[in-house]
Amino acid sequence: MKVTAVGQNGIDSNVFRYLRRPKNPGDTASEREDVFDGVVTLEELVALPIGSPGDNDEPQYMRLDVVDNIYASQDLALAGWENLQYDCKMLTQAYRVSQTLGTPETVTVINDGT
Repeated sequence: MKVTAVGQNGIDSNVFRYLRRPKNPGDTASEREDVFDGVVTLEELVALPIGSPGDNDEPQYMRLDVVDNIYASQDLALAGWENLQYDCKMLTQAYRVSQTLGTPETVTVINDGT
């Protein structure tokens, strides 16, 4: 199942989180592969790089706008699709809420002993 995200409502289209890891676990010198790891959180939407992780990042996460998963059955593919839709919907709702928040205000509390 291949899904390509389209940016909408102010949200960047790169909403799929990938982890770059060695193809052979435990062998850090082996060839690396990018593995889909889920839909990003609101914080990751800002923090994770697009397209390729930073050279010194560990673990090496990044954001892409496409996910291409292979499922063993049509039922599993449908469940995967429904989960992806739900996670994208939650990201969209979190983004909408974040847009309604005001500018942070600093408040100083002084304990005068009373």
